[in-house]
Amino acid sequence: MKKIFITLLVLLLAKALQAQNSLGSNAQSIKVNTLQPLVFNYNDLNELEFPKTLYNALHLELKAKAETAIISANVNYTSPAEPALSNKLVLKYSSGNSSSAVINMADIPLTSVPVQLLQQPTFGNGVDHYSFYYNVILQPVTNFVAQEDNYFVITFTLTNP
Repeated sequence: MKKIFITLLVLLLAKALQAQNSLGSNAQSIKVNTLQPLVFNYNDLNELEFPKTLYNALHLELKAKAETAIISANVNYTSPAEPALSNKLVLKYSSGNSSSAVINMADIPLTSVPVQLLQQPTFGNGVDHYSFYYNVILQPVTNFVAQEDNYFVITFTLTNP
């Protein structure tokens, strides 16, 4: 029975990322890259009791011009995974190259409601390019779902205040 739980958990997360600009302008944009597969592997049941972290797993590139930019993220499950994974998938800021951004430094549990990751104020008159790196954390999973594959989509949104 133990092997079934491990197998289910390894297959539990399949990733999809989506970035969208809500501005209607080409002046600002975001691009999200995965720097490693968003897969969580467990070698034994004891590991289920602790968070698993994928360090610097996501790279957000922001092209900002003339207006303050706000980047938010949310997750949507496309299978019955949500009850088991509710508030378990977390983003954590790792590093970046902006000295003026207001960054949410807390662990950010992802839900279907967008949560602000950062706010990049206007700086200068030209186009500025920024990079932000995020760890992806899976908190201990205490519930299991019967389905083998569960899918989710992380959406990153760029807006102006």
